[in-house]
Amino acid sequence: MLLSLSQRDVRILLGAQLMSFGVPFYRTTKPDLAPYEVIMEELRSRLIKERNAILDARTGGASDERESSFLELSLSPDEIRGGRIVLEACLAECGDDPTDLELHLRTRERQDVERLLAKFLGARGK
Repeated sequence: MLLSLSQRDVRILLGAQLMSFGVPFYRTTKPDLAPYEVIMEELRSRLIKERNAILDARTGGASDERESSFLELSLSPDEIRGGRIVLEACLAECGDDPTDLELHLRTRERQDVERLLAKFLGARGK
């Protein structure tokens, strides 16, 4: 499945992956992510590689350009499922707290994470 991600989406997804595998959850129960650990680590490496290649090619680009459609990423069903689980868990843990959202997910707006989650939920049905 092809997913169109903004630079903000990439930051949120990378933050969610780090949070899910390295931060204790206090408000909610962290889901068992063991089946997705290798899949999500490979996705993380791919995201970083593709993000860096685009940023290296776009020297001096306007910030608006960087926030629009940033990259098209082909995801497997397991990557979509893992991404959805990770985003849902992190969103539940952060709640509406802008400090937690910014610290872990690189945005102060819960709606940014909800929009990205909607992309993963939409991709699941296709």
